[in-house]
Amino acid sequence: MPTEAEPPTPPAAAASALAGRFDLLQEIGAGSSGQVYRARLLVPYGDLPAGHEVAVKFLRQELLADEKAQARLFAEGEIGQALRHPNVAAIHGVETAELLGVTTSYLVMEYIAGTTLRHFLARSGAPVEDLTRRLGADAAKGLWALHRRGLVHRDVKPENLILTPQSELKIVDLGLARPFGARGGGSGSPSASPGAVPGSSPVGSPEIPSASSPGGSPNRSTGGGRSSAGGIGLAGSLAYAAPETLRGEPASPRSDLYALGIVLFELTTGRHPFAQATSPNTMIEAHLHEAPPRASHLRARVSPFLEQVLLDLLQKDPDQRPRDANELARILEQGEHSDYWRRHEAKAPVLASSRRLLRMRRPAETNFCGRRDELAQLDEAMASARKGKGRVVVVAGPEGIGRRRLLDEAMQQWLDERDSPLYLGGEADSGFGHGEPFASSVLDWLLRGDDRNSPNALQRAQVAARTLLNLDDGAAEALVAAAAGTSTEAPEVRANRLTSALLQLGRKKQVLVLRVDRAEDLDTSGRMVLMRLAAAAPQHHLLLLLAAGVDGAPVVGALRLELTGLDEAAFLAFGASLFRDGESNEAFLRAAHQVLSGLPGNLLEALDHMVQEGQLRGRAGDYHALADGAEPRPAPGHLERFRARVAGLEPAQRLVLSAAAVLGERCELGDLGALVQAPELSVLETLSLFRGRIVRAQGGEVSFRHRDFQKALLRELPPAEHQRLHRAAADVLEQRGASRLEVGMHRSMALDHEGCLDPLLDGLDDRVRAGSRRTALRLVGRLGVHFAHVAATLPNQRRQLRFLLLAAAARANAGMDEVAIRTYRQAEALARELHDADASAKARTGMANGELDCGRLMSAIALLESVHDDLAHRHDAAADALAAQAHGLHGRILLYRGMAQDGLRHLQAAVNRVPLEADDLRCHLLIDLARVEALNHLFGRALNTLQEVEREPASRNLLRARLRFHVYRGQMRAVVGAEGAGQDLRLAIDDAERLSLPTYGARAAVFLGERLFWRRRDDEAIAALQRAVALARAGNDRLGEALARTYLVRLGVLAHEDGLDAMVAQLELPEIRANLLLARAALGRAEPTTTEALNELLASSVLPLSIELRALQWLDRPAAARALVRSIAEKLPTRTVRQGFLQLWGAGARV
Repeated sequence: MPTEAEPPTPPAAAASALAGRFDLLQEIGAGSSGQVYRARLLVPYGDLPAGHEVAVKFLRQELLADEKAQARLFAEGEIGQALRHPNVAAIHGVETAELLGVTTSYLVMEYIAGTTLRHFLARSGAPVEDLTRRLGADAAKGLWALHRRGLVHRDVKPENLILTPQSELKIVDLGLARPFGARGGGSGSPSASPGAVPGSSPVGSPEIPSASSPGGSPNRSTGGGRSSAGGIGLAGSLAYAAPETLRGEPASPRSDLYALGIVLFELTTGRHPFAQATSPNTMIEAHLHEAPPRASHLRARVSPFLEQVLLDLLQKDPDQRPRDANELARILEQGEHSDYWRRHEAKAPVLASSRRLLRMRRPAETNFCGRRDELAQLDEAMASARKGKGRVVVVAGPEGIGRRRLLDEAMQQWLDERDSPLYLGGEADSGFGHGEPFASSVLDWLLRGDDRNSPNALQRAQVAARTLLNLDDGAAEALVAAAAGTSTEAPEVRANRLTSALLQLGRKKQVLVLRVDRAEDLDTSGRMVLMRLAAAAPQHHLLLLLAAGVDGAPVVGALRLELTGLDEAAFLAFGASLFRDGESNEAFLRAAHQVLSGLPGNLLEALDHMVQEGQLRGRAGDYHALADGAEPRPAPGHLERFRARVAGLEPAQRLVLSAAAVLGERCELGDLGALVQAPELSVLETLSLFRGRIVRAQGGEVSFRHRDFQKALLRELPPAEHQRLHRAAADVLEQRGASRLEVGMHRSMALDHEGCLDPLLDGLDDRVRAGSRRTALRLVGRLGVHFAHVAATLPNQRRQLRFLLLAAAARANAGMDEVAIRTYRQAEALARELHDADASAKARTGMANGELDCGRLMSAIALLESVHDDLAHRHDAAADALAAQAHGLHGRILLYRGMAQDGLRHLQAAVNRVPLEADDLRCHLLIDLARVEALNHLFGRALNTLQEVEREPASRNLLRARLRFHVYRGQMRAVVGAEGAGQDLRLAIDDAERLSLPTYGARAAVFLGERLFWRRRDDEAIAALQRAVALARAGNDRLGEALARTYLVRLGVLAHEDGLDAMVAQLELPEIRANLLLARAALGRAEPTTTEALNELLASSVLPLSIELRALQWLDRPAAARALVRSIAEKLPTRTVRQGFLQLWGAGARV
């Protein structure tokens, strides 16, 4: 206990009432209706020995005769006695005694030698984040114990959370706890806490004047009391009240999570999220309508993970908060490694998928009930697709809500109809990123459902592609390679091939239904296919069905069906279908509907657990013999039950499950049989023991019902057995021709340090080319561990050189520029040591690219000149490719520096040396060449060069090249006043954001902002430029950020001027320097050297047209400006283009 103040002497009346049983030591807490004392037992009490210290809670003197207060205290005692959890303060008993002439109840409670979180915050301020996470997890576990008993706390706040000396958390004060759905409140329940330290006002919490006397003195009791603010009957403290309770709805477990979110926000930032609210009415308004601030805005070092958890907990809609307290505890304990965080990261497309749709339908163990409105909407989407107007439908909701079952039911109905659709698809997964499940869907269709590992499967698929899709031999071979995951083409090319094949199926009158389960887990290639299919769907007989989590799979223009728990009637029908005829109990099912939130999956798990406890017999569809008095309650942790089942298996049976877990969440039945060296029938017999509840086998595929089961099995494996199984799995998969990355991962898990290097390096190469940043970085970390354990032989040094180059590229793709430069430097040193000239040139080019991204242009140029010197006299294919990359990058840098002629020379050299097969590089070089031509005011020539890019057949399949094409064609069209500029730029911004390529989006947004600025549409220009700043920062694009900020300064948004001078000075780019000088001059803040600086910039650099015209006007050279406009107009290709250009720059444009 803290010792800051001497506690008051215990009242004589209380001491007298407890004489002979308890020795009262001190008062430790007082609330609006109760007092708590620390006491020592004089005689044994239950299991507690004499001398043990407890806390004793009495009602306040004025409430001793209050029957309602007595009833609440008694109810609190009963709840506490039935609840035993390490994160909830225990109540040992409810006793009665004579106190001041009144027979009254009192509680004997666990004494906690700690301090409330309120006093902890007052004394220590916001704790370190790891402690906040841990305390949040402890609080969530305690709430989960309460919620599992069907109760909601209703008064979660710092005063009711006690921090022990061991940094553990205890929930106290169950005086307001009620069953789910209880309304109203009753003010005046004790808020005193065993272990609380009195005498301190709330710190970090808003001080809200009393509702009964607006503007009165602040309420400084510990927690603000239980108010009835604004006429709302409110249980608990207004500062922690969930919005739904303020709307008059009953409190739910998610209401407690909202209150806990506010507590964690205070722990994280040191203040209440709505600290500005100073009255009950303003606090109510804030809870109902105001978005909480981001924690990182108040405390810069808050992790993105914790900030997202806080935002989710403080959602106004309870359905948008974490599913339950158990899930929240798991999230906080697992942190950045949790599935929750992976789902949030999955919004930046870096994930994968791998299972065919025809094998994904779940066994129909139960009847389908309810969801008639959702089925009707799905039928409407199907009707539209049958008319050639395809749709995209997202079915979203939490686990156990029945997303997949709904789609199963709809699909079964459609298959039973006369004009049944073609049905393909699969389940997404964070696998190996070859455009799944779309790739497997195409291969499945080509093979007509046959096994991809069957004899001559890929050759037969090629024949089918030629005959069914009318492809030539080369295209058929390339499509099958993309579908099988063996293609070496760029990810954009693979995505286009898969999209084209699927759309051909959707052009026929038969509707193609393409379904993706767990769609939020689509990888980069899969998202590319999805984006193309979604855009094309309205012109095809195509229905895209996506099953996703609550926040997953956002698709523009999609019909979104948000699933919630079944209504009572549907839930009762569903529950009755699980029992034998006449065996169901309606009262039991009504109670289950409330306790289990209407979720069918929760009911299935609860009934399954009751069977194990002997309260019920049978299985789903045949449950019977429900025990008298049995009450529904959420099933305990399914993992504990699973472990108990596994423990009872024979060793050979446990081996089958362990081997399946080693192979992954899903695997081929043949692979599993080969791994355990047992016939497939024997394997299936073992799997059938679980009746599809834990693991299921269907269509030759074995999969775990929940990934938790697979993880639990892996945790139980001894290390030696774990390694042995992974080593054997690698051999099995390699023998059947699985992907190199899959084989390498198993060798890695087997700690085969040298054997895993080559396959993992191949996988890393593929991930870098596919742009899968997170997966690539994970592989970099894994490979780094293995390289630390292998001998420095010459082959391993060559492998390490390849690794360093790939690791540097992965880090550069992830925006880790400085780290990437250091890694390239390591690679270059090793390349020189190994006398590998190509690797040395590649490393220096990579370093130069990093230096450019960091704004160090001269360092980049020096590196590139050394590459030119080394490659000048070499003319082999490898040297040509490296030289083209180096010259192209050099030309781009000179373009930024306004050295147009020198830049043009380097870009022409690059185009001359680029190998014929390097389509991607050629397209990018032509785009840069067009940019240099535009900088030289050769806009007609530049647009013709871009048309050459558009004529390149490969450009349609190269996502980044296509994106840059739209960015710079939009810019050039804007400059010459041609139509389509805004469409190009907006398309580029939207595509860049969807594909997580923010740098391209930033440039497009800058050019759009410029165009709007020229046309005097200032509000729209500011919005576009602010969007450009955000995108540039997301992509670490300092050049784009600086350019956008200089325009914002010109438009009077001066907040963007902070730190801008230093950024401009570091970049040393004439365009940005001139733009900033002119922006300040236009605002009447010209520098003394502005005229001299602008003259120097015009003489030494070629500036973009708009900036050059502004400079000439500032320098009072209007004739030169008019002559420049006329000379450019004369070179434009058509009269229409010339007229548009002159109309824009001759009179109308603001420069």
